Amino acid sequence: MPLTMEELLARWDTDEGKKLLETVVAALLADEPCTSILSGFPGVAEIESGLDLRHANLSGANLSGADLLDADLHRANLSDADLLGADLIDADLRGANLIGANLSGADLIGADLIDADFHHADISGANLSGAYLRGANLQEADLRGAYLRGAHLKEARYDGETQWPDDFDCQVAGAVHVDDAPAEN
Repeated sequence: MPLTMEELLARWDTDEGKKLLETVVAALLADEPCTSILSGFPGVAEIESGLDLRHANLSGANLSGADLLDADLHRANLSDADLLGADLIDADLRGANLIGANLSGADLIGADLIDADFHHADISGANLSGAYLRGANLQEADLRGAYLRGAHLKEARYDGETQWPDDFDCQVAGAVHVDDAPAEN
């Protein structure tokens, strides 16, 4: 039976969970595999890739250049994290907190970024080809030089401070200015 949201959150609050997360971050920085480290941890068997970081608190973490291919970071807290040049191909970042994160040059091909919060994030030069950004918050985000071909931006929210790549029409792509977005319930 899949873990509940409460169980997913609580597993990282234990001493074992906190130590495990530190070990995983160190392994990612050393470009070492993490699936064996997470093996046996509650909920990991639910994730095909074995890289289960759902609801993990990685706020401020240095994950520069990390291999997070197919990682499940659903609702993870990555605020102010350094993901410079990270490999996030096909990663699940639905509802993730990426406020102020550095994703410059990151590879997000096919990533699920639905409802992710990129407020004030640096996504410049990132590859978002085929990424799903429906409902994502892109207010004050820097997307200059980002590759957005095939990115799904329907209902992604932006403001006057959002910086887009040259010659990119965000409205044609489906993004909505916050002043024009329907009120949230």
